[in-house]
Amino acid sequence: MGVACLAIGFGAGTTRADADAPAASAPEPSPQASPSPSASASPSPSPEAGRDSDLTAGEAFTWDNGLIIAVEGAQEVMELDEWDFTPEGHIPFRVTLTITNDGDEPVDLDEVGVLVSGATNGGEAASAYFEDGHEEIAGRLAPGVTETKNADWSLSPDHGRDIVVQVAHWNESVDFLAPDPEWLITIT
Repeated sequence: MGVACLAIGFGAGTTRADADAPAASAPEPSPQASPSPSASASPSPSPEAGRDSDLTAGEAFTWDNGLIIAVEGAQEVMELDEWDFTPEGHIPFRVTLTITNDGDEPVDLDEVGVLVSGATNGGEAASAYFEDGHEEIAGRLAPGVTETKNADWSLSPDHGRDIVVQVAHWNESVDFLAPDPEWLITIT
């Protein structure tokens, strides 16, 4: 997946799957529905309200169209194959995601992007590809189906082993202005 594709896609998150508290600001009214005069003055949480905090490994995030993603963790890749490459001195690692389509329509996984950066003192991770065990985030996911996918990266040890994994999902059914979910995890 090209960098240009990732750059235009970020900004499409909508709701944290396990959030119990309403977001700090009231959501914008939906253009399809107008409030009735008898509607309550206090709005209930909606998918457009966005996430309320960073997620940890294993926590899930749900978008309006029913796409659910949980970043399960990041594991260091201990042995590289002949054609695997990372910048010299970098820690190679794989981020594993569980992706579920809880919606009514198939979801194009090419509309999902992952970015990784260092959480300790910044630093952007370099995208990588490790042949052994790679499950690309691509294709279509039918309703009711769950798959495990991964994204390969490398990071300079100068940036530590704590990382921020940001996942974006963009299509016509999600709010492009809502913040993307971020997971704070440690490379193990």
